Amino acid sequence: MMGPTHSVSALAAGLATTIALNNTGIYDFTPVTALIFASITAGAGLLPDLDHPQATLARTWGPVSKIMAKITNSISAGFANMTAGPKDRHVSNGHRKLTHTALFSLIIAPAIVLALISAGGFWAQMAVVYFFITLALQGLFRDYIRSLGPILANILAIGITYGLAQAAPETLHPTLLAFAVAVGCLAHIAGDAPTHSGVPFFAPFIRAGGKRWNDVHLLPKGMTVSATGWANTALFILSVIACVAMMGYILGGEFGLLV
Repeated sequence: MMGPTHSVSALAAGLATTIALNNTGIYDFTPVTALIFASITAGAGLLPDLDHPQATLARTWGPVSKIMAKITNSISAGFANMTAGPKDRHVSNGHRKLTHTALFSLIIAPAIVLALISAGGFWAQMAVVYFFITLALQGLFRDYIRSLGPILANILAIGITYGLAQAAPETLHPTLLAFAVAVGCLAHIAGDAPTHSGVPFFAPFIRAGGKRWNDVHLLPKGMTVSATGWANTALFILSVIACVAMMGYILGGEFGLLV
């Protein structure tokens, strides 16, 4: 799926997560903190495509993010080759390898977030929030953000990050940020799973047929879809509808206490 679709579907996943946690009493979100959490997931919904030099994330910070994408692509390919089964093919392109696994979504990405904040303290925490807010803006409002130009777009992201830190600092707790990143990454992978390429979700832990990098498809063979066709548009529209419905529920007084 394309960048905007990944962000909107991740936003929907984030909103759904806050509703589920709130209604089960696991964590008490207010409408404000729920929207902040979902905004982080919307940005994290682009993170797995850091392995693609042409993805939205790779174009967000110019040459810097391009280099990050190329390095990630190389690491991803190297990891896939290092952990390959006897019947896995050698790969030179790391797209949809390491960053599209449960290992990355549930362990590596959250661990990196926690490690950065642990090492760098408050300013590292703000940098992490800025990173994902910038991605959320790029994914959800791509054309508008691009029209602003890089300077104004970054000023906007910094301003929002500062505002979030002032409005609801508890939502920016490292553990909650790491959890939001995991939800966003999983939403991305779920969006890619019905496509022709699928995703190696369980790699490299489950070996089948001599392979550790088997692609998982949510749809039966012959029913998979193109990442850029009608299915991308359909998922985008359904995600927008879901987001509007959940925001209405959250802001309508049925969800926690209005603040």
